[in-house]
Amino acid sequence: MTTYDPAPAPPAADRLTVLPAPQAIVAPQGGRAQRGITRERAGSRQLCLSRLVIPPLTTEQAHLHADHESAIYILSGEIEVRHGPELAEVTVARAGDFVYIPPSVPHQPINRSPTQEVVVLAARTDPHDVESLVLLPDPQN
Repeated sequence: MTTYDPAPAPPAADRLTVLPAPQAIVAPQGGRAQRGITRERAGSRQLCLSRLVIPPLTTEQAHLHADHESAIYILSGEIEVRHGPELAEVTVARAGDFVYIPPSVPHQPINRSPTQEVVVLAARTDPHDVESLVLLPDPQN
């Protein structure tokens, strides 16, 4: 059995790389994030892949990812997402759904469940993950 260093140096760009799950951190917009694939961890040039957990009864801070697309797969739970200008539109996504967020679209995930976490895999065309993150004020407060 092969063991992996929990903090490997970025690999060569021409090799397949397996990385262990990183420690979860509190993301700037809220929730917990495990930054799996980033430029810093894997040497990626154009993408990041993270596992995100939004605890029960949690509203993340409104935000956008300037000039970067996001693709999200809902592993478990149900998430309400306020989005668009003034966060006036509301979309609900459930386990098994795929969500696409175009570049620079404001959005705010909300977990309204009193008991269940929302767990998602999120891919973004920003290899640094938070470099393009812009936190926004909540227009409804």
